[in-house]
Amino acid sequence: MSVTEVIQGLHKNDKPAKKYLFENYYGKLFALVLRYCKSQAQAVEIFNKAFNLSIQKLQTLKNTQIDLDDFLEKEVIKETINQIKSLRSEYYVASTVYAVQKENKNYN
Repeated sequence: MSVTEVIQGLHKNDKPAKKYLFENYYGKLFALVLRYCKSQAQAVEIFNKAFNLSIQKLQTLKNTQIDLDDFLEKEVIKETINQIKSLRSEYYVASTVYAVQKENKNYN
């Protein structure tokens, strides 16, 4: 499949086009996500979200003459970083609340 055929297939919400993207780019993109994550389970979760968002952005593209490798890499990395930032802020808030609760205990 050519890039143009893939993007046109995504515009039509064609499952073979999505399958083609997944089968041909999974290994490379998952390795990128795994570099940023602490565990493989976290990487799988983040990869699924990032890959789906990348497909949605590809569906809205009007320009069919793009470099698919670069586009997918850039989008998956951006979304991975955003997901990890949100996870870190959640951990920070949770640990701050826990620390404040420990300080407020009165044993008198």
